[in-house]
Amino acid sequence: MRTIVHHSSPRNPRRLSRLALRAILLTALFAGTAQATTFGYVSQIRSVSSFSFLDGSGGTQTATDFLPFVASSSSNGSYASQNSTLGTTEILLRVEASGYDAASASSGFDVRFTIAQAVPFTLTGFLYRSVGGASMRLEEVGDAVIYEPGTIPSGGLAVDESGVLGPGTYDFTASASAGGFTFDQSVGGLLTIPEPGTATLLALGLAGVAWRRPRVGGRKAGN
Repeated sequence: MRTIVHHSSPRNPRRLSRLALRAILLTALFAGTAQATTFGYVSQIRSVSSFSFLDGSGGTQTATDFLPFVASSSSNGSYASQNSTLGTTEILLRVEASGYDAASASSGFDVRFTIAQAVPFTLTGFLYRSVGGASMRLEEVGDAVIYEPGTIPSGGLAVDESGVLGPGTYDFTASASAGGFTFDQSVGGLLTIPEPGTATLLALGLAGVAWRRPRVGGRKAGN
């Protein structure tokens, strides 16, 4: 009877240690980035209002915190609504206003946030107006305007912007206003940055690969 043993070549332990160390450092780097690259909210002003000059009907609703804001206001001849959410990695909004006859309505969204570390972003959505006001704006406070549309055509305007937000403070605003025979002003937007967990999982996977050791196996064969 013979015993045949197959050996795999052992990996250099020093090289293994270097790979593991790099993976651990990479994990720590990604984890630090993940904690930093979320929206840090500073302030918010979100409201809907309507008013009729005919009978004084209408009213105003205002968000009091950073929780999701779903509200509407109507009068004799006007209507405004808003649905907005402030998440850790995404900001979602929809503001609408319509006005007829001697009435007015508006829906406003104004949020200030900070970014601690440079991060890619995407901004998608739409703006539609007939005769009245519809706007969306993203800018770094005290610096450049990142997005602001020009003339909005009658059929509406699609928003599709991307780039990098550097460390700093930003204002993201949108509004829809109507009054006196103006119809259906609406703005929708979604501002997103990558989920932090994606980078962390990648780094942990690399660490696991670096620590994996080769198997030493054998088989026996006999006559």
